[in-house]
Amino acid sequence: ICSADLFVLKYAEEHPEQFTPTVIESLRQHLSNETGRPDARLTTNIRIQRRPGDFIRLYAEVRNKLKHMRITNHEEIRQM
Repeated sequence: ICSADLFVLKYAEEHPEQFTPTVIESLRQHLSNETGRPDARLTTNIRIQRRPGDFIRLYAEVRNKLKHMRITNHEEIRQM
């Protein structure tokens, strides 16, 4: 294997009968050196300061996006 991504690692971890533990560990080591990994959020603690009114602002933003997409029928929204 010349190169691998997180998909390959996940596949190897889900199918240990097809890959030796050494290969799986090697993939983990290889991918741990990459910057900007998409799964970094799984190992990084992020503190978010919530303020009063956050939900109302988020609700308004989602409502406006749906309106912009011309999705205004309540039943259409429920099916999403």
